[in-house]
Amino acid sequence: MRESFIIGTAGHIDHGKTTLIRALTGNQGDRLREEKERGITIDLGFTHMVLDNGELAGIIDVPGHERFLKNMLSGATSISIVLLVIAADEGIMPQTSEHFSILRFLGMKRVAAVLTKSDKVDDDILSARRSEVRDFLSSNGYGDSEIFAVSSISGQGIGQLKKWINDSYDSLEKGDNPEEPFRLNIDRVFNSKGFGTVVTGTVMEGTVNQGDTLDLLTPSEVLSVKVRGIQVHGAESTAAAKGQRCAINLARTDASRIRRGDTLAMQGLVSGSSIIDCTFIMADADARPKDRDRVRLYLGTREILGRIHFLPDDIHPGMVQFRLEEPAYVLRGDRYVARSYSPMHLLGGGEIIDPSARKYKASKSMEHMDHLFKVTSGDSYGAFLSTLEASHAGMADMSDAIRLGGEHLVEKGKANGDLAEIEGKVVTSSFISRTLEETRARMEEYFSRSHLGIRAGKEEIRLRLSVPPDRKVFQAILKLSDNIIDSGDSLSLRGRTIVLDDPESALAHRMLSYLGETPFSPPDLKSITLSQKEKRIFESVASYLVETGDILILDGIYFTSAAMESAQRKITGILSSKGPVSIAEVRELLQTSRKYAVPILEHLDDLGVTRRSGDRRILR
Repeated sequence: MRESFIIGTAGHIDHGKTTLIRALTGNQGDRLREEKERGITIDLGFTHMVLDNGELAGIIDVPGHERFLKNMLSGATSISIVLLVIAADEGIMPQTSEHFSILRFLGMKRVAAVLTKSDKVDDDILSARRSEVRDFLSSNGYGDSEIFAVSSISGQGIGQLKKWINDSYDSLEKGDNPEEPFRLNIDRVFNSKGFGTVVTGTVMEGTVNQGDTLDLLTPSEVLSVKVRGIQVHGAESTAAAKGQRCAINLARTDASRIRRGDTLAMQGLVSGSSIIDCTFIMADADARPKDRDRVRLYLGTREILGRIHFLPDDIHPGMVQFRLEEPAYVLRGDRYVARSYSPMHLLGGGEIIDPSARKYKASKSMEHMDHLFKVTSGDSYGAFLSTLEASHAGMADMSDAIRLGGEHLVEKGKANGDLAEIEGKVVTSSFISRTLEETRARMEEYFSRSHLGIRAGKEEIRLRLSVPPDRKVFQAILKLSDNIIDSGDSLSLRGRTIVLDDPESALAHRMLSYLGETPFSPPDLKSITLSQKEKRIFESVASYLVETGDILILDGIYFTSAAMESAQRKITGILSSKGPVSIAEVRELLQTSRKYAVPILEHLDDLGVTRRSGDRRILR
């Protein structure tokens, strides 16, 4: 489906934008009763003109007065060309300049000035107006723009303007990108009898089809909604493409949960963020806002309050960070406009560079600079990897990674060894390296507190990492290590040697001898007589003997490994010669009590040496 060709109009109130549209199309863009009564456009007016080749060009009449200026951004996001409307009998007015600045902030590239009401002035005044407008356009970087003098009443100059519009259509690149994900900012929402919830807006990018399931992104929640029906330019359609003005009938939600400024998008495309890094072009260099001033940010059809933070000019020239009071659903490359909180006046605007930024810290300014340099230098691959690191600490869900860079950059990263896919996550190679290095460091810290320790608790170590991956990802990363041994619930370091000092060695020998005096009916190890010094090291030495396997703890009873090996030989011997044996027979064989015989047999069951058969044990 071909995307629409959109014409935007902007200019001061009563300079004839709506009348001009009627002259171009035969239709009137005003759509609200209040607009009809007041004769002004208080909300975005939408209509269309038929081009010479039969194609439809959408026309957005952007409001021209202060009170509703924020609506301009709603219409401007999908505009192909702009008609800057200036009344020949009044010339450039304050709102003309402000509207033009906003369009410049929004990245409008093709602009024509239209001098309306030219039949109301003589040739000298008209010539002066042309010079005035030419100087204005040139000073703002649009010196090559066309200037048309027209009368919407008599039709004077309308033919030349239409020709320019048709030539612009022919010269602009057209055609939609089937890979481009769908996104639309909602500017109206209402209930329609017999249909239910309906939202309207202009498709920012991509295509939406009847039956699609989309994300409805609101400040407080993300809802899953289904497209029940679509209208484009007032006619039923099965799809709507980039630039087209459409109404979408939604299922699975109620109009009360939606407001102007919410976003419809392909599922998983956009995540909310309250910190964004942006370029910033000031509207007036002499009226620079102060750092941390409260501002109004206009994104799509939303107004969001936040604070502006200027990044150091020597490191990030022309860059700011906005910290917002509610999440914004934006992507890199989106445009914005900023106004002061109170009293309201235009501050500037620009382009979003990092839609999921980390809070700027002076101590990490060089890292911040490097990230933004990659983003702004056109290095899409480097910017993608840098964003994964900066915004997601090197680990993201696959859907988020694809949203940030697209499948092609994810696959490129995997092929280059810069990324790995682990348990549905995309992780950077540096995240893997950091996780392994930090895991080893946390283990070393643990062993420094318990120098006789051989194993550290796996979950304890994972939770102490600065960015703990989930358990499955952590386990997969550990498999990539050459020196960390994963034993299930515990971790150990390959090649780590432990040397007992003399007191520790003497106590270990005495503990084993104490248990070995009655190997199959061992005494409670804690009942051993200890000196004051031995009491201080008892727990660590006991843990060491358990970790080395010299002692086994079965049902809270300490057995030496030598005793268990002897018990296994005796029990397997009698089973081989006599067949199944009872607990009483094992008790008699080992000259012990049931208290000790039961855990010994259960241990042999766990090892797979024996198994229960009724009330007896047999060899496996």
